Amino acid sequence: MPRSLQPHYVSNARWDSPEKVESRSITIINLFRDTFGVSSIPEEKQYWTMCGAHFDKHGALKGEFGHLLKSGFIQPSQFHGVDREEVIIQRNQQIYPDAEWHHGDFLSTMEDYENFNPAVINYDGVMQPKFGSRYLKSIMKFVDFNVEGELLLVANFLLINPYTHNPDLVFSIDDTIGMLFGDYYFPDHWRMVPQAYSYGTGRGHNLMGVLMFVKKSHDPDNISITENRRI
Repeated sequence: MPRSLQPHYVSNARWDSPEKVESRSITIINLFRDTFGVSSIPEEKQYWTMCGAHFDKHGALKGEFGHLLKSGFIQPSQFHGVDREEVIIQRNQQIYPDAEWHHGDFLSTMEDYENFNPAVINYDGVMQPKFGSRYLKSIMKFVDFNVEGELLLVANFLLINPYTHNPDLVFSIDDTIGMLFGDYYFPDHWRMVPQAYSYGTGRGHNLMGVLMFVKKSHDPDNISITENRRI
């Protein structure tokens, strides 16, 4: 691949780092298994994620796909990875041709996919809570009106950005939850897992916060919202 075409974050693709592997195990694999009482997602279901580069300047990485596969959590064709950078998707496809790779915006790609049937949606974002919570609300509203079955929704936020020393850009998990509740009224089919998760990653020690939500089966044509419900 010509160096000039590589997005800068390829050189810092840390999907195999101990921090990311542990977070993925705790917030996705183990949580899904404990919640739904199964070892893997059902065969007719899909796993959707903001995939990033499954390679770095040294070559291929196991990445999220390899981790889930080794854990017996998914079959290759159940994995749907989405990235805005076309060069990322093309290279991922070359390395792991049995998975499904999509070039585009995460939400728009899910909206446009004809047979969307997720068991897990991993919004592995790198936005801070102010903007990340808005994007998550859009994902949840889309799910509200388009997905009947139960699923796990996991959302990552950048709580502390090492590239700025602005105290106004330092957030807590509680800040993130407050922003999410700002203008989205949670329908009764959502439950937020009470134990949030945080971890540091990268040389600059970014602090990431993870929120997890479980959706039970519901009728998209009959959505109920209980006022002042604690989810």
